[in-house]
Amino acid sequence: MRGYWDIFWPQLLQGTGMALTFVPLTTATMQAIPPQRMGNAGEPLHLMRNIGGSVGIAITGTNV
Repeated sequence: MRGYWDIFWPQLLQGTGMALTFVPLTTATMQAIPPQRMGNAGEPLHLMRNIGGSVGIAITGTNV
């Protein structure tokens, strides 16, 4: 049986890595967009991020 700390540390590392990846990615993607168009331009980015997360969860949750 695995203990709490055996799962905590990999999850902490994963969360830190995701934060360090998505913040610069979002900044780089959105920097060229004028402020008045930011709402419309942000939707495809968030849609792709949600779809990618869903596909990633489905792949990692599948026992093949």
